[in-house]
Amino acid sequence: MKRNVIVSLAIACVVIAVSCNKLKDLTNINIDLPYSQSIAIPSSSVYDTSLTHYFPSSGVHYSSSLLPVASGQQSIISQYKTSANLITTFYMRSLILIDSPSTANFTYLDTAQVYICKGTTDSTLIAYKYGVTNLDSLVMNVDTTVNLKSYFLQDTFYFRFSGHFVTLPPNSLQQIQINTMMHLTANPLN
Repeated sequence: MKRNVIVSLAIACVVIAVSCNKLKDLTNINIDLPYSQSIAIPSSSVYDTSLTHYFPSSGVHYSSSLLPVASGQQSIISQYKTSANLITTFYMRSLILIDSPSTANFTYLDTAQVYICKGTTDSTLIAYKYGVTNLDSLVMNVDTTVNLKSYFLQDTFYFRFSGHFVTLPPNSLQQIQINTMMHLTANPLN
């Protein structure tokens, strides 16, 4: 008899715990946040200006400076009536690169990487594309498991573009547009 009561209580505790977790999941606030940033890539930075008529057959690696992005965290937190300590995750859902001045194909790149940074001392690879071949937009491979909450909680975070150029960009001041969708989850029951 005692054993049946103990087993019944244990089952009831498990059911209550599972129910509470399900209820907590139902109270999640899920928000998709679009961010967009344009990168200017001067062709003189892609190759040595003293070699203006020669492009190395091995290609040239280029890394942009830090591109500031306002997180908008204060207004988002206020709009959704939550707080920083209730945010559980912030991650990148998708990232697309677009050749913005001409919507031309990316024939001049074979590798593209985008990093997220808090400043000059840290850098986390968040999206990449290897083996780029003649694409008009690059749908990047994104690691959705990396929690970027600490970046979102900054007033400003930064993107940095890196790529391997196999030929010169088509324009003397090439523009690449970074379009990304970030996802924020907050839970008022935390």
